[in-house]
Amino acid sequence: MYNNYWQHGQILYLLHFVIYGLSDSLQRFLNPFSSTPIFFVAMTLYHKG
Repeated sequence: MYNNYWQHGQILYLLHFVIYGLSDSLQRFLNPFSSTPIFFVAMTLYHKG
């Protein structure tokens, strides 16, 4: 059970890292648009799912 929780934490960490990386890339690509709404929507959908 503890190992599964740790594994889930690792997946969450990787997801956050990927989303932050994508948000940073999108922010540069879509400048001057902000990528914060994209990050917020992604996290909201993830938590609902």
